[in-house]
Amino acid sequence: MPNGELDYVDIRKKVMLILESTPTGMSTSEIAKKLNVSRTTMSKYLEMIRLTGNVEKRKLGPVTLWFISPKINKIKEYIRNTQGPVIDSILKGDETKIRPTLGDAFPLTLFRTFKIALAMIDSVDNMFYEMGEVIAKEELSKHVDTSDLATMMNSAAPIFEKLRIGLVKVHPINDEHILVDLRECTTCYGMPNIGSAICYFEAGIIGGLVDATIGKSNVKEIKCWGLGDNYCQFDVRLI
Repeated sequence: MPNGELDYVDIRKKVMLILESTPTGMSTSEIAKKLNVSRTTMSKYLEMIRLTGNVEKRKLGPVTLWFISPKINKIKEYIRNTQGPVIDSILKGDETKIRPTLGDAFPLTLFRTFKIALAMIDSVDNMFYEMGEVIAKEELSKHVDTSDLATMMNSAAPIFEKLRIGLVKVHPINDEHILVDLRECTTCYGMPNIGSAICYFEAGIIGGLVDATIGKSNVKEIKCWGLGDNYCQFDVRLI
C-alpha cells in the first residue's frame, strides 16, 4: 500500500466514515480532532484523498468544508450495473464478450505503458488501490467463503485466476494474519527491479475483500518484481 507518515488507507477509511455520517460537511479542524491528528497533517491527507476523487471541498466564508464526492456513488453504480454482470459471466465461464469482433483481451505491454504514464500523476497509486478495493467490495466479495480470513482468501484464488489477475497461494500465520503469494501478477510480472513495490491495484482487491467479508484490514506488499523478487507477496492482517 502507499507509504506515508501515517497509514493512508486507514486514514482514508476513517475520513470516509466520518463524512458519510455528516452530509452537511465538516471542517479540516473538526476531522483532525476526531482522528486525533494535527490540522496540518489532516489537511495534507485530505488533499491526497481529494486527488483520488473520494472527497471534495467547498469554501464557506473563511472555512473549508469537506464532503463525500458524488463521483464515488457513480463509480460504484458503474461497477455494479456495467462491470458487475461482465465479472459474473467470466466467473461462471461465460465467454460473452463486450467487443464482438476484437474481443476483450488487451496486450499486457500496452496496459503497462498506460499505467506507467498514469504513474506520473500525483496520488495515482492510491487511486489504483481504491479502484481495486471498490471492485472487490462491490462485486468480488459476493463470490467468496466468509468463514475466516485464510478460507476467504483461498476461495478467492479461482477468482484471481479467472480474471487473470494472478495465481494465488495463501500462507496462514494465525487467525488474523496471512501471507498471500501472487504469481504472474498483471501489474508487475517480468518487470525490472525499480526499487519499489507497485501492485497497488492487487493490494486494493485483497484489502477490499477482507474489509467486506471478515473485518478491517491492513495490506502491505512485501515482495514484488519491482523490488527484485520473482513473485508478489502481500502481508494481510486484521486490525
